Amino acid sequence: MDIQVEYEATGEDITASVVANSTARPALRWAGFGLCCLLAVLGIVAGSVLLTLPALLLAGFQLWNLTVGPRQIGAKVGRWYVGPTAVRITDLGLSVRTDAGLRELSWAMVTRIADNPVAWTIMAKRAGGGAPVAATILKAAFSPEERAGFSAFLAGLPGVRYRRTGAPASAVPAPLGTA
Repeated sequence: MDIQVEYEATGEDITASVVANSTARPALRWAGFGLCCLLAVLGIVAGSVLLTLPALLLAGFQLWNLTVGPRQIGAKVGRWYVGPTAVRITDLGLSVRTDAGLRELSWAMVTRIADNPVAWTIMAKRAGGGAPVAATILKAAFSPEERAGFSAFLAGLPGVRYRRTGAPASAVPAPLGTA
């Protein structure tokens, strides 16, 4: 495999990818928010500050996590990926070059993959340890055949936690320059 694409990534593209990655299982997340609110009400009824305050704090955090948080994180992460981007995918790994630098990952380093309608986010362990490194690759630059082939390749990587977030076919981006 040797796929090379170049594209111009926008902040909106990257934010949309982060939001798509963070909205997995929204019903479960909203149920957690509801449970925190219920515990807060029960704490108020029981007159228990020790139950009410933590429940309200957790509810507030969950609400931020469901609404504002992903967009703020997307804006922060976007600084690394916005602008001209060159991606090369081979049998050995991938490289993503942006104005901010070059990220090279071998497939053996990859631990997690989030496949959403906008992009693939590939997480890998660092060679020397420490925090994982991520690479976000926008799907719009790929032909439908390349998208399908690369998704199948990623899903087949051994020992990798692969998560696909579903979306209707209309949500899958058109190739850049055609929309």
